[in-house]
Amino acid sequence: MAISAVIPPRIIAPLFGDTIFIPAIPSATVCWIIILREPCTNELGGNSWNGFEHNVFYLNLPGEGFVNVAFLLGVSHEFDSRVVVGADFDADGRPDLLVAQLSAKIRGSSELLHVIKNNWETSGNWIGIRLRGRHGISPLGAVVKLKAGDKTFVQPVITGDSLRSQHPAIVHFGLGDLKTVETLEINWGNGKTTRIGNPKVNQYHLAQPK
Repeated sequence: MAISAVIPPRIIAPLFGDTIFIPAIPSATVCWIIILREPCTNELGGNSWNGFEHNVFYLNLPGEGFVNVAFLLGVSHEFDSRVVVGADFDADGRPDLLVAQLSAKIRGSSELLHVIKNNWETSGNWIGIRLRGRHGISPLGAVVKLKAGDKTFVQPVITGDSLRSQHPAIVHFGLGDLKTVETLEINWGNGKTTRIGNPKVNQYHLAQPK
């Protein structure tokens, strides 16, 4: 299955029965895409119609496209995958994944959670923003803009785009070789704006509307 590199960051959408997850990193530095196979299940017999189809995990080769490295990284699972959440669970600046394994039974179903830890070694810099709302102001729908030199990155806070799951209200930017950030600007849903000047890289910052 061919996936175009021009797909914008962080999309989870059905495509020929699959779920696509692209991390919330600027498109120039998107490092991977995971596609979870979403088979139908036979509730009467507890059988999966394509349960032996492997998940795929695409690595971005800038300017060249994506290559499937799921087997090499040990994530080409055969189990029925439905839910995927991208979050930096250990706060080390490298987004991890949580994947739910669905096991169909004659009566009901059960799920097993798999945490896929990101141990990819990189010298690139990053910065993260934890958004916390106030009474009547939700972080959902806020837009975060990062300015570094002549580059500007923009990411909306989207959390309801995965099946039966919710991402945390955290925005992560991969900076690559950039060592400094001039400003972080958060535009909240009520029209208010929060600005953070000269934030330190390689750490998370808390943003809350006044």
